[in-house]
Amino acid sequence: RERARAPGSLAQDAQAWESLPSASIDGDLAWDQASRLAYRDGNSGGIFVLQLPCGAVCVKGGACVIGELFSQRLASALGVRTAAVRVVSPDAWAAEDECRRIRAAIQTAAGEDEQLKLQARMKLVRNGSMAVVEFINGCVMMGMPANRLLRQAEGGVPEGTWQQLGRLMAFDMLLNNFDRLPLAWTNEGNLGNVMLGASQGAVVGIDQSIHPISHPDGLRKYLDRVREATVEARDQESNHFEAVKAAVLINTGVELTASEMQTMRNGCLELLGEVVRLVASQELEPLLKAVSADCLGAFRGALGAEEIAQRVVTFCQLVSDVASVVQGVLADAPAEAEGP
Repeated sequence: RERARAPGSLAQDAQAWESLPSASIDGDLAWDQASRLAYRDGNSGGIFVLQLPCGAVCVKGGACVIGELFSQRLASALGVRTAAVRVVSPDAWAAEDECRRIRAAIQTAAGEDEQLKLQARMKLVRNGSMAVVEFINGCVMMGMPANRLLRQAEGGVPEGTWQQLGRLMAFDMLLNNFDRLPLAWTNEGNLGNVMLGASQGAVVGIDQSIHPISHPDGLRKYLDRVREATVEARDQESNHFEAVKAAVLINTGVELTASEMQTMRNGCLELLGEVVRLVASQELEPLLKAVSADCLGAFRGALGAEEIAQRVVTFCQLVSDVASVVQGVLADAPAEAEGP
């Protein structure tokens, strides 16, 4: 969950930040013209948000890891909206120069805020890859801003919210990404990793990563939970989905209606059905190979490249294992999800 906000945090001026456009993370960004800085703490190093002339852009605190990039690239390939990521590796001269410019921009934009400067020195790894992350200009799925958007917004909930949330949950099961909505896990979830009402989409995932399970018994237990959640999505049952409903209520004060729960299950089933069709058409393996090649290219020349390549193999295996379980539940021709 989000920790207490520090000075210079997004919470202090949330409305002003949310009104900013999102800058493209590609190309030659004007880091030397950064005019404002905020920091959001989090479990994976937090995030620095900088205002540039073309809009806001984020820089991840700590080194970019291969699991985060793989997850974002797979999400894009499957049509699930998550914040885009670009790796800046110090192993290439041009990238090393950009790393220096990013660090200088953060120090300059921090101004007289010594706590922000300290966060930058602590979080930005000197010798590791950095991640430039797309700024998502919505609100986290927590607290009164989320409550207002989901229940009090003029015109009702943004179209597609519950369906897209269901797709995001199904995607998380492929990754064993337990730090969001507690569909296949027994934790409370972290709805701070769901953005709502952004210009990029009604629901956008942030800060996701794939988590392979090396222990055979642990993997078996996880796949059993995936199987149970998939059966619930197919048969409209609610044990696992009730945990999600409870998490939404606790975090936003919104109690989902039967119709909203149905739409969320349909969204989950929709993405799972798409994955099954990829398996049946023998397209999943080439898709995973393409995602892997893209990720390995981003880390080419980085320290530990061989270990990174081995990790990617375990990522693909987990996705394939989950897809196989889902295929067993939905069979060769899963029914199309129907509206509520």
